[in-house]
Amino acid sequence: MLGCWIELGVSDVGSSSDEDEMREATHTLSSDEMREATHTLFVAMELCTSTLHARLEAEIEKEVPVFRYLKELLQGLQFIHEKGVIHGDLSRDNIFLDDHDHIKIGDFGLARNTRDGSIPFGDGLGNMMYRAPELSIDPRLISTKSDMFSLGLVLFELSCPMGTGYERARQFEELKKSGEIPEEKVDEILREIICQVLKKDPQQRPSAAQLLHRYFS
Repeated sequence: MLGCWIELGVSDVGSSSDEDEMREATHTLSSDEMREATHTLFVAMELCTSTLHARLEAEIEKEVPVFRYLKELLQGLQFIHEKGVIHGDLSRDNIFLDDHDHIKIGDFGLARNTRDGSIPFGDGLGNMMYRAPELSIDPRLISTKSDMFSLGLVLFELSCPMGTGYERARQFEELKKSGEIPEEKVDEILREIICQVLKKDPQQRPSAAQLLHRYFS
């Protein structure tokens, strides 16, 4: 069950030695009075036992349901984007899988409100391998379309398994520069979607809602 709540507690103020010293002075609080109210926020979240990273690295099953994963990723992005949230760090490490192999987008540590462009993305934050090109020019250009660019790289990785981290980095760089995918590597529809979301101009990238309507309605 998901939810959050605040619990009220009481804790001692000061150590026992502090209390002994205070007792030697006049007009000090008794031990019963030396208490402080505390508030603790508890958040119960859904348990996801795996990640897309682990799924892609697993040797037992090479095939992945690419189109189902894509649809669920688009549904997740559509939901958060319509709520005014930019994820800001979409990668295979932050895409989780539940016990039924359904996609869950997580790790919102770098998420921000679409109406607040004042928070810098900052070097060293997030996974640079999946970062949209406009963010290298100006971190304040971050938008929901930046998430769509990251999605394109995730989708390419799903469609075209790569054996090593070096190979993945090399192919990502080539793809970012050219925006083209060899026909023999990826399904025609997937190639079409990837090329759309990897446009260098963010305004030319479709939204998650547009892709859902175009390919899954």
